[in-house]
Amino acid sequence: MTKAICMLLISVVITSLVITQSEALYCTEIGTRLSSCFDYIINGGSTVPASCCESAKTVFDVTKMNANLKENCICLKSIVSSLSGMKVANVVQIPAGCGFQTPFNNNMNNACTM
Repeated sequence: MTKAICMLLISVVITSLVITQSEALYCTEIGTRLSSCFDYIINGGSTVPASCCESAKTVFDVTKMNANLKENCICLKSIVSSLSGMKVANVVQIPAGCGFQTPFNNNMNNACTM
């Protein structure tokens, strides 16, 4: 599945989820910002690519200040879960591999508990 098709699928699936923040991000925008991580999420690698780290850090910097952390978590899980062939181990490695922490429990099976 190409990245363009993945992005279209993500947009359709999660368009209704809104993230409120002074720098408001819609769930589809988060998906677009994190698209540089999709190859790593699916294929892995020895290190997380710098472009993925930059994008992920930007997204998490905005979401960690948000009062609606649970909605943000649900959005992020929806994006990642919609990627065909995604590997949970690669997803949860991104924060540590990029040198930052998230406000979320790094477990794709959780109920977005903080």
